[in-house]
Amino acid sequence: MYLSITRDEDSFIDNLRIDKIKKDKRHYTKTDIGRYLLGIGIDVENGKYLKLDPAIDDFVSQLLNYTIELDGKKITMKKSKEQVYGMLIEKGLQHLKSD
Repeated sequence: MYLSITRDEDSFIDNLRIDKIKKDKRHYTKTDIGRYLLGIGIDVENGKYLKLDPAIDDFVSQLLNYTIELDGKKITMKKSKEQVYGMLIEKGLQHLKSD
């Protein structure tokens, strides 16, 4: 696999590789990490979401039902977890594209 990346991205891959080696207690090459990141990106582009962190999943659960006030009237909005994850991922991608 060949990836054309910046020095900062290369450093990120190195750090992620070292973290995964420590966590999983097995060896990873830069190519392995590139495939891993590419797979995550494909999942995001295909509309799938990842539950990576229980704290994030808990935060998303809090956003399922929320109330807004509009012209003195309270409106309750209800979303599924998948809809909330999708909105957060979309906003994150928009933020990355604007940088």
